[in-house]
Amino acid sequence: MEKKEGSPRVHCRVWVIALCSLWSLGLISMFLIEHGIGEETYPRQTIKVICGYAPGGSSERPVRLLLPLLQKHLRQNVMIENLTGAGGVLAANKVFSSPPDGYTLLTGQPGTLILLEKYLSEIVRYRTKDLTHIYNIAQDDFVLLSHPEVFQTFEEFLGAARKRRLRAAISGWGTHTHLYIVMLEEMIGQKFIIVPFEGGRVSIAALLGKHVDIVGTFISTSYPIIRSGTVKPLMVFSDRRHPTLSQIPIPGEMGFRDFTPFDYHTGILGPPQLPGDRIKILEGIFDQAVKEPEFYEKAKEAGVDVYPLNSKEYLAETEKQYSLLKKYIKVLKGAEDQKTPIHREK
Repeated sequence: MEKKEGSPRVHCRVWVIALCSLWSLGLISMFLIEHGIGEETYPRQTIKVICGYAPGGSSERPVRLLLPLLQKHLRQNVMIENLTGAGGVLAANKVFSSPPDGYTLLTGQPGTLILLEKYLSEIVRYRTKDLTHIYNIAQDDFVLLSHPEVFQTFEEFLGAARKRRLRAAISGWGTHTHLYIVMLEEMIGQKFIIVPFEGGRVSIAALLGKHVDIVGTFISTSYPIIRSGTVKPLMVFSDRRHPTLSQIPIPGEMGFRDFTPFDYHTGILGPPQLPGDRIKILEGIFDQAVKEPEFYEKAKEAGVDVYPLNSKEYLAETEKQYSLLKKYIKVLKGAEDQKTPIHREK
């Protein structure tokens, strides 16, 4: 007897075949995933590295030197976007709220981000320890600069500071540069007129125009013009002489025995919850690029002190910074009365 096409037995057979097909597809999919076949290749588009300061500063310079090598190893474009504002807070806020896909990263210093997190808490939307720590590239030392026609030595600067209130430029309220200038005030027992700018390069431009008497910035930001003789380094804020500025004194040699320097690390961070596989890829690529002789030569010429740390090591250093910097937040808060009306945040 001929079976009718619409009979229950025929429908049952169709369903069994369909279920078997789905089951087979499931097994194939599991096999592909397990062996890394068919997953999205990362990166498949341009990676954007956001910097919270103007071009040429200590946050940006190591990454810019690395760009050609990063693009070679990643086989993808990498671009730097300078998003200035609020001493770097706007850039950190943007990356913190970006999708955790590895295409939007941040170049910065966790120490400064922690200071800003506490000092400008009303506008900060990030938590430094929750940012994905990917790779640390360099470390830096703070340097006090002047125009050669204003001061030639730290002793000349000190004599003038005891006679009149000098104008000191910093790269934003609540930053490391702000903290170091306040600490310098405590060291010498004198107050400055503190003038904030959006980044170290802009503050140096003010110094070159003699709009300020001194600038607090970092060696990697200022090394090219230090080497050219355009500006005069007066003191390096460290417990050791810097290898590229070995002739410049440090606080301990000038009688300031109680000075304690900070570890100023510059690296790459991402949004919270960045997938582990993408962290591993980025960490590996940065490690390859940083350890190439070509980068070391460029870094040496630019005054960048290369200091590679992997993801776990980088995060461990940040956790140390939290406890170390906590006591200095009050120091910065105590400096609030130094803001003149034109310098106060609106």
